[in-house]
Amino acid sequence: MAALTAAKIVVVNRNPDALKLAEKLGADATVPADGDHVEAVKELTGAGAAMSSSTSSPSRAPRTTPGR
Repeated sequence: MAALTAAKIVVVNRNPDALKLAEKLGADATVPADGDHVEAVKELTGAGAAMSSSTSSPSRAPRTTPGR
């Protein structure tokens, strides 16, 4: 994603391994989701996020299949 945009890519996650992977993949900054992450993002960006995206792994994704 960083290669496709001039935007600063900041990744927030609870999992330290996910943050390491984000760094490897070119994130501009990583922030642990520890309760202070909103302030940390504001400090990094000067204002906060202009856009955000939320994802979850299949093992933690809520079940949405009808009848289950």
